[in-house]
This record gives sequence, C-alpha cells and structure tokens, in this order.
Amino acid sequence: YWAAAGLGAAVAAFAAGPRMVDGRLAALSLAAPFYAPSRVVMLQASATPTPPGVAQSFEQKKDALKRCLAREYRSFFRPFEADFYSEDVSFRDPLNDLKGKEKYRGNVEMLSGDSLVGNVLFRDAFIDLHAVEDVPGEDFQVRTRWTLGFTFKLLPWQPQALFSGVSEYVIDSEAKVLSQRDYWDTINLQGRGAYTPEAPFAGLGDLGEQLLPS
Repeated sequence: YWAAAGLGAAVAAFAAGPRMVDGRLAALSLAAPFYAPSRVVMLQASATPTPPGVAQSFEQKKDALKRCLAREYRSFFRPFEADFYSEDVSFRDPLNDLKGKEKYRGNVEMLSGDSLVGNVLFRDAFIDLHAVEDVPGEDFQVRTRWTLGFTFKLLPWQPQALFSGVSEYVIDSEAKVLSQRDYWDTINLQGRGAYTPEAPFAGLGDLGEQLLPS
C-alpha cells in the first residue's frame, strides 16, 4: 500500500486473511509467517504525546509516521495525511512509477474510488493492513504488509482482483516519506521471504490474468 494502480495507463490495484478469488489464493500462504496483526494493534497504544514546545526525537517522529500509516490503511487513505510525505515523494509498484505528492495523492484517491477515474473503474475496493514494522538494521525504513482487492467495473463479467504484498518506505531525518516501493507476493516474493524487483510487464500480466473471464 498499499498499492497498485494502472492497466497500461489503464488499471490499478491493491481482503482480509487468505481469500479465494476465481479459485486463486493470493499467495498469502507464502507470506503467512510474516503477518502479525498484533504489531499493528500495539501501535495504537504506543507513544505519549510530546508536550507543546518540546522537540520530538527522530524515533518519536518515526512512531508518529507508523501510526499515520495504520490510520491511512484502515481508512483507505480517507484522508491522505500529506504532512507525513515529502513534496517529491516517489511511488513504484509492478504497474506504476510516479513522483510528486499530488500524483501520489491522485493514485490513492483513484484506488479508494474518491476520484472520478477510480469511481468509474472500481467498486468494492478494500485494503487490509496486517502489520506496520521497522526494517531490521535500517533506521530510515518502514515496512507495511497488506492485502488489497477490488472489482473491475468496466468488464461485463465484473472480475475481482486480489493482491497481497509489502510496501517499503524510505524516510528522511524528519521521518517524512521519501519513497514507497510496493512488492506483490505473486511475482516479487522469492525464497526465505525476500522480495526482488519484477520482470518487465510482470505486473500487467498478473493483473490481466485476474481480469480474464473465469
């Protein structure tokens, strides 16, 4: 997440627990050992607000960002909390590559159906957050684990698409998001839980396969 949007300038994508769509289990069995909803719940109770006039430490700002991400995923980015993102934030997933806060905002609004394009393309879209976590040995990174699904309205058979994966965020010294890189379990997840970049057009092929008539 988040996220995925575009079908060759065309479609975009992101169900809780293992969910079957047209006989397909969205690779959750591969990633299941990593899914830990309890870590998300812990974020809600953490961090005492900093008194006014007292500067926050980097760790406090990072914790605030993780709570922001939990809120955004649970609300499907309603609202998108722009103050936690740099003006030049970049986003990349197996279907998209974009840069700039307004383009980022447009992408999440399309996925949630809050834009005209998203309202035309999708219905019943959802994103379920499984974890918000630190990346071991990487102070300036945060990772989320999620499942996303939607129904594509433009095709007569109204196909459903389902994706599970991770988003890796790179942050600056103020704990603002500089970049987000999404990986899908179906095409990026390799042995021992490692994610690697996808082959060209792999994302489009994965999405196209899910949109075919069952």
